[in-house]
Amino acid sequence: MTYFFMRLKKNKKIFFLNRNDNAYRFAHEGQNLKKINNLKPLYYTFLLGFFCCFSLSIIALLIKTQII
Repeated sequence: MTYFFMRLKKNKKIFFLNRNDNAYRFAHEGQNLKKINNLKPLYYTFLLGFFCCFSLSIIALLIKTQII
């Protein structure tokens, strides 16, 4: 969800929205921009957690297959 709002803020193309949709203006109205910026740490924390879990699963698979 944070990815969606960050893309709205940057006016990037979202595949299920038309370019002239009101949602693109939502990201730049009043306090909405500040709220979207507050979501950035959540987004990057999610990415960090995902990559940590992914790397741990790869290491576990390598240990299970006795490559390491």
